[in-house]
Amino acid sequence: YVGDAIGIIAKALKKQLVILDWPAFITVLGEILESCRDFNDGNVATYIPQLARSDPKTWAMAVCTIDGQRRSWGATQVPFCLQSVSKPFTYAIAMDELGAEEVSILTFFFF
Repeated sequence: YVGDAIGIIAKALKKQLVILDWPAFITVLGEILESCRDFNDGNVATYIPQLARSDPKTWAMAVCTIDGQRRSWGATQVPFCLQSVSKPFTYAIAMDELGAEEVSILTFFFF
């Protein structure tokens, strides 16, 4: 629906998006994904049932800018278990809510 995307369309037409050369940017990201796709050393973790059931050949990657520029590659419709992938998101929320100084104190205290 175009109405939902009118803001990003207007910014794109005015060349005001965060990543100006979006086609070049997503080309590089796609190349990175392809270069990593054949890395298959190691084993799937078995100590967590959700991880043990995962297919190590399933790859996906997605990017979304603060403007709403979006692109995804691979098996993006396959559900997956976040586990430790959630830590950067939790850290970002803490930084936003508490600020760098408080997070620095807390992370030093707990780790």
